[in-house]
Amino acid sequence: MRLMVVRDAYDTMLMHLHLNTVNRFKTSLEQSLNEGKEYVAAIHLCSQSCMREFDQVCEDAAIQQSEWNASKFREKLICDMLSEMMAKYKKQITLVLAKRVESLLEAGERDTWASIRNLFECNTEAAVSEFSDAAVSFNLHSSEIDTKLQHLRKHARKLLKKKARQAADARRVLMRMKDRFGAYSRFSQVLSHYENSISWYNWTEEINLDEIERNALSESLRILSIMAAIRFDEMPDQIENVLYSSLMDGTVLDPPA
Repeated sequence: MRLMVVRDAYDTMLMHLHLNTVNRFKTSLEQSLNEGKEYVAAIHLCSQSCMREFDQVCEDAAIQQSEWNASKFREKLICDMLSEMMAKYKKQITLVLAKRVESLLEAGERDTWASIRNLFECNTEAAVSEFSDAAVSFNLHSSEIDTKLQHLRKHARKLLKKKARQAADARRVLMRMKDRFGAYSRFSQVLSHYENSISWYNWTEEINLDEIERNALSESLRILSIMAAIRFDEMPDQIENVLYSSLMDGTVLDPPA
């Protein structure tokens, strides 16, 4: 019974030590960043300092002639420090990707998905590389680091899917199609007015109103094609060709990237 009481007190002490060390790590990290240190350097400095202090207190509190040790609390401490890092890099990826992916999808250009893939790769791999450099401070096995890196990549991919699905909302897509079609239609109406006026004869180039309306429909269908699928890879598809051949009796020779 007495041994159980001592063990409970020992575990409680280590739990408090763990919580205090996590808080000290967060505070010292924030202070180092405010002083202008690079994030990876600050992680190394603060994590090593906190771990040394944690190990020293655990050693001083060790109970002789027992097999009790602080290994599980030490592992939890490292896990919590890594979670702090993971939250930082997830936020970094989210801030960079969210608005820019949304803007690219709203613009609906022919190279929309190529631009999104490039943005995704550059920013995700930059965060992954920096996280990997910072994680060296914790002497983890390569498999553990790889698991964390894959988690970051999955977060970025999940974010991209979320933004694409939000942009693919039927009402939002219809609104963009109407806006794109309306821009061409208004131009067509202006030209129709000039066609019936003296000013029309001052035009030096032949204006084909049917072609303008066809371009308006083409632009609208492009929006629909872009939002019809999430294109993570560079494999070509026939979505736009199918839309054009079905609705415009024509084909597209240069599908969206």
